[in-house]
Amino acid sequence: MEVRGYLIKRGENLYRATLSGADLSNADLLGANLIKANLSDANLSDSSLTWAELSGANLSRANLRRATLAGALLSDAKLISSILSDASLFRANLTDADLSNANLSDANLSNAILAKAILSGADLSNANLFGANLIAADLVKANLSGADLSEANLSRANFTNAVISDARLLRANLSRAVLTNTKLLRVNLTDAFLSNTNMTKANLSDANLSGAILVRAILSKANLSGANLGNANMFSANLFKANLSNADLSNANLSSANLFEVNFELANLRGVNFEQANLENSNLRGVNLEGANLAGADLVSVNLRGANLSRANLLHARLNSSSFLRNDSADLVDAKLTGAIMPDGSIHD
Repeated sequence: MEVRGYLIKRGENLYRATLSGADLSNADLLGANLIKANLSDANLSDSSLTWAELSGANLSRANLRRATLAGALLSDAKLISSILSDASLFRANLTDADLSNANLSDANLSNAILAKAILSGADLSNANLFGANLIAADLVKANLSGADLSEANLSRANFTNAVISDARLLRANLSRAVLTNTKLLRVNLTDAFLSNTNMTKANLSDANLSGAILVRAILSKANLSGANLGNANMFSANLFKANLSNADLSNANLSSANLFEVNFELANLRGVNFEQANLENSNLRGVNLEGANLAGADLVSVNLRGANLSRANLLHARLNSSSFLRNDSADLVDAKLTGAIMPDGSIHD
């Protein structure tokens, strides 16, 4: 193939070549040296760039639709507003690459390295990111709807205002990631690692977080209505004013958590560990707390009307000014109340 005086061959050395706007569709560039080449606005659709060296290359606005870039080296490359839909980037190295506003919909990025990559505003809808490395990546306002991020490393990644609805994040590592104002509707985060993750005001309604690790996670004012948090570990998590209505938290660990003014209405809290948790002013109206551990918990001014507290452990809990008990039909069958401070201020024998 001859382009602008270049006779391009497989494995060609095109270091710093100027190929801006070139038509390289269907080209065989397997293993080519394109380091720091200018391929902006080029047409590389359906081309083969497997194992190609493209570090520092300029591919801004390039058309790479259905291109094969498996194992390609794209570190520090510029792919701003490029089209990579349906492209194969399996095991590609995109460390520090700029993919802002790029179209990566339906792309295969499984096991790709995207550490510190800029993906702000990128379209990653339905992309395969299984096992990808996105440590400290910038995904502000990115669209990851329907993407598969299972077992991906997303530690310290920034997802502020991103959309990740209907995505798969099974066993993904999101520790210390920033997910403020992020839409995570109906996502599957089963067994995901979210310790120290900031999810302030995130929308996690109907998300599956069963078995997830949320130790010291920040979920203040987050929407978790209808979410599945069964067996999740939320030790010392901050859920200040979060919405957990209709959520399933059965057997979850919320010990020492900040649950001030949380809405738990109609949630399933059977067997939850609330030991030493702050539940002040929270709404537990009509919830199932059967067998829950509330030892030493702060339940001051809590609404517990109609709650099921049978076999619950309320040893030394603080129930000052709480609304429940005898006149409010709460179920206290076999509940442990020794040392609890009751709504009238008395200490239970």
